[in-house]
Amino acid sequence: MTPTPGGFDGTVIRADTGALSRPPVDARLRRILALDATGMILFGLAYLLASTRLARLLGVGGTVVITVGGLMLTIGTGVALLALRARPPSAWVLSVIVIGAVWVAASIASLALDWWDTTTVGTVWIALQAVPVSLLSIFQLAALRARVRLPAHSWGSP
Repeated sequence: MTPTPGGFDGTVIRADTGALSRPPVDARLRRILALDATGMILFGLAYLLASTRLARLLGVGGTVVITVGGLMLTIGTGVALLALRARPPSAWVLSVIVIGAVWVAASIASLALDWWDTTTVGTVWIALQAVPVSLLSIFQLAALRARVRLPAHSWGSP
């Protein structure tokens, strides 16, 4: 009896390790969006519920904390709704990425231009919170690019 490639009945079993090791692009994008939304909603609520204490701790006005909290809660809710879609529209995902980039740029500008008389804790907080926002934007962009299969150089080219 001559052995067959797949065993006794000739069936060949192959594992597609790429499919096993990484979730599908849309599922990965939705998870990243959900993580982003969760952070925005939680911090937005914290900013709104503890605005007076946070304003003192960070050295910014209470109006700033309330405004930022309201923006985070509103945008986070929109991102959560986007994450619930089976295939989030690319244009909306790109708008989330742009919002994240603007947030990071505004955070850096606020420190560089000394917009507020922040405490040491406030200065450190403004710098540190820009890191996860940057990372989430990068991960969202990578997932979006993987979905539409655009080469890296095509983003931003004329």
